[in-house]
Amino acid sequence: MTAHDAAAHRPLVEVDLLSVAFRGRTGTVRAVEDVSFAVHPGECVAIVGESGSGKSVTARSLVGLNGREAIPAATALRVDGRDALGFSQRDWRAVRGRFAGLVLQDALVSLDPLRTVGQEAGEAIRHHRLEPRGRVRDRVLDTLRAVGMPDPERRIGAYPHELSGGCGSAR
Repeated sequence: MTAHDAAAHRPLVEVDLLSVAFRGRTGTVRAVEDVSFAVHPGECVAIVGESGSGKSVTARSLVGLNGREAIPAATALRVDGRDALGFSQRDWRAVRGRFAGLVLQDALVSLDPLRTVGQEAGEAIRHHRLEPRGRVRDRVLDTLRAVGMPDPERRIGAYPHELSGGCGSAR
């Protein structure tokens, strides 16, 4: 097996015994305990569980967004083959938007109410210079079409409160 073949078969994300705790005024609270999984190229993985079970904390750990009060620990946390346990904020910024992203489930609190869908979606493309400045809008429109957004030409200029919270439909 060549080095290229090995890289093609290694997990994009590998999590082994991830635990996350948070420091608080009354002590430390464990939010996630001993979570393990891997995501290989072409796979789609869902993290499911009851409200408060640690799904969002786990997802935030994969993009370095748990905050300063978080105390993550894991046997392994690899992102694109790199050991993410020692990532600096600069390392995480290079991962977010270019390799991985996080879309929280409630757009009304996750998206900036003063910015349009196009501004929000185009931010990572601009930040990581994935397209020339003049092509960002086209890339955002292509992405909205690819995810099945109805009427993407109109939605790109919409604000979060103008989108439906329902599945598969937008006002």
